[in-house]
Amino acid sequence: MKIHTQNLIILIIAILAFAIPAAFSIHHPLNPQYLFFADSRNLGFLTNALNVLTNLPFFFVGVWGIYELALLKKKN
Repeated sequence: MKIHTQNLIILIIAILAFAIPAAFSIHHPLNPQYLFFADSRNLGFLTNALNVLTNLPFFFVGVWGIYELALLKKKN
């Protein structure tokens, strides 16, 4: 896979555009209530199980998308 110089420069600028302000921003402490999830039940070793498991469909769609992109790249 060959990355063109112009694309690499754009990528570096985009990363710096987010990284520099984030590095020098003021830290805002979180409200302690923020970490109290609606479902605090455990399922085996998995804490806050339903809060975690509801993200699985997003994971599978993401993996499927990466797979489809790989197939598309193979075709071309």
